[in-house]
Amino acid sequence: KASFSFQGDSLSEVYGISLESKKGVYLDNVPMRGASGTFFSVINKTLLKESLVAINSRLIILEFGGNVMPVIHSKKKAEWYGRKMKKQIEHFKEIRPEATILFIGPADMQVSKGGVTQTHPYLETVIGELKRNVLEAGGIYWDMYSAMGGNNSMKVWQNNKPKLGSSDGIHFTKKGANTIARMLFETIENEYIIYKMKQRLISLNEGN
Repeated sequence: KASFSFQGDSLSEVYGISLESKKGVYLDNVPMRGASGTFFSVINKTLLKESLVAINSRLIILEFGGNVMPVIHSKKKAEWYGRKMKKQIEHFKEIRPEATILFIGPADMQVSKGGVTQTHPYLETVIGELKRNVLEAGGIYWDMYSAMGGNNSMKVWQNNKPKLGSSDGIHFTKKGANTIARMLFETIENEYIIYKMKQRLISLNEGN
C-alpha cells in the first residue's frame, strides 16, 4: 500500500505517477475508447516530450481507424483522415526521434447495407490512405484487416468455434483479441528472425 500527498497552488496538476524500476522492459497501455487518434498534435510538445523522455519510450504503438469509420462516406474524407494521422506520427517523430512508431490499422468492420451485412464500403480506402501516410511519415504499418483475412473476414471470425468475433461485427471476443495479438507478436518475432539472419549473412560476407 502507498499514499501520496501533494502541496502546491491551485494551478498544480498531476498527470500520473511512475513506479517502475530502472531495469527491464515497461509497457504502458492507454485505452482511448471512441478516439480517432487525431489529437496528439495538440498536446503541449514540451510536456509530451518530457513524459516520453522520462520513461525512455523506444516504441510507440498506435491503434486507430475503426472509430472514425461511421463518419467516412467518401474517398475525400478517407484522404483527410490519412493526412491527420500522418500529422500525429510526425508530431511523435519530432519530439521523440529515438522511438519507432508502429501503427496498427483497423480490423474488418461489418455494416448492414440493403439488409445484407458486409464490410464497410470505405474501409479498404481508409486502410490504403492510412498505410500510405504512415509509411510516408516514417512509421511502420501493420495491416490487421489483411491479417484477419480481408473482406468479410469478421464473418469467418464470428462463425469460428470458439467465436473470435463479437455479434456486433466490429469487435473481437476475448479469444479473438488474444488471437490477433498473437498474430501481431508472431509477425514481429518473424521479422526479427529475418533481421538476425541478414545480420549474420552480412557478418559472414565481411569475413570473406
